Amino acid sequence: MTFKLNFRFLGGSLVLIATVLYGFLLNNLNLWSDELYSVLMAKDSWGEMWELLLTEDSKPPLYYAYLKVILVLFPKEYEIWAAHFASLLLFIGALVFVLTEVRKDYGDRLSLVMAATFVLMPCSLWLAFEVRTYMLSAFLLFVALIYGIRILDKPKNSDFVKLAFTTVLALYSHYYSLVWLFCLYTGILCCLLREKKLQKSGKKFFLTAGVAFGLFIPWLIVPLTTGGDISKFWYVTKEFVKLSPMFFLNPFEPEILQSVFYMATYFVTTAFSFVVLCGV
Repeated sequence: MTFKLNFRFLGGSLVLIATVLYGFLLNNLNLWSDELYSVLMAKDSWGEMWELLLTEDSKPPLYYAYLKVILVLFPKEYEIWAAHFASLLLFIGALVFVLTEVRKDYGDRLSLVMAATFVLMPCSLWLAFEVRTYMLSAFLLFVALIYGIRILDKPKNSDFVKLAFTTVLALYSHYYSLVWLFCLYTGILCCLLREKKLQKSGKKFFLTAGVAFGLFIPWLIVPLTTGGDISKFWYVTKEFVKLSPMFFLNPFEPEILQSVFYMATYFVTTAFSFVVLCGV
């Protein structure tokens, strides 16, 4: 009982501290071009937004729909603040997921360590505030990973349903999620084959994958039919593959990279990760 109370205290304190500290950074009224585009898209009517997505954009609609709902909840004069809050809310949601669902599979200590790492990661300073789809995609892909691993160990029907549902949401958050999910499902399949569990869980696994990706196929046609000006930028290029590793080294904005806060969190996270890996 005491240990559970300690976990609740530590987990609750971590979420509270993250909410307060990150909340102080919400008072940023600056938007760069892509962020401004997201806000303007979300402010359009549902009909106008849908038409733009089908004719002039190549991104799935989930993030814009989510942002639109968040903006409706706040007065117009606070819409930029609300737009940043939409990403922060997803970040806090990821922490709560770690302290609840991840805890079920990996225990109190690991869930606390993972949540603390999320808070300390330098890229969180970017993901938790940028008015773009990346925080939503990262959250959904992380959830899909947890449920994907869970079906390898304790395959329950409810977890297959959760994996399928999360997969569909992730696919409709960003097209590049398709690449990551392909790797995840391939990895799950290889594990099922290696552990000789394909006969037991194979039908449910293939049904999950088939339903999830089948529900995404109708939207997959959109970037292929919106015209050369858009579709030619949709495919993964050599330049994209070359630059992608840089995401894990620094955020895109040089002023963030040069900030004292970023450098401090970078060193703290590095030291923290080293201690965890060494099992100290």
